[in-house]
Amino acid sequence: MSGCECKPDAKRERDSAKPKATGAAINHGDNVAKKSKKNAKSGVNKLWMVGAVVVMAGVIWFSLNMSDDGAAQTQAAAIPSVETLPPSLFSGATRDAYQIAREIPLVLDKLPCFCGCATSFGHSSNLHCFKDDHGAVCDMCRDIALLAGQMTKNGSSVPEIREAMRQKYRM
Repeated sequence: MSGCECKPDAKRERDSAKPKATGAAINHGDNVAKKSKKNAKSGVNKLWMVGAVVVMAGVIWFSLNMSDDGAAQTQAAAIPSVETLPPSLFSGATRDAYQIAREIPLVLDKLPCFCGCATSFGHSSNLHCFKDDHGAVCDMCRDIALLAGQMTKNGSSVPEIREAMRQKYRM
């Protein structure tokens, strides 16, 4: 031999004593990949959590705002945008009818007018008869408002009032 005192077995012992770089790198790479997936899941979970908090805050805010005077806000939003003439311009039953139009606009807005003013004047409900002087000159429109006011005070619903009007005017 050429003077090398190495034994084949000694080389194996030296090689096995060295840390296996390739195996360690692979294990380290696996750990990094697992941590990346874990961090990604954690980020998604955090995003969901933030979204849930925002939604809950919105629900709480809406609930608190509605609880103060929610019924009044809802009713105010539902009031038709028809401005009736002031009752003070009139007297007697006509004044009463114009006052009722101001007190129960939601009811009168759901009642049809039976006198024909829908085609003549473009009135889409009994409430519209009181935005001008038509309610002062039309007995039928005035009577519908007066009867609706009385029935509302007695606890009648809009469908009941509407049916009473149909029976009275046979329409």
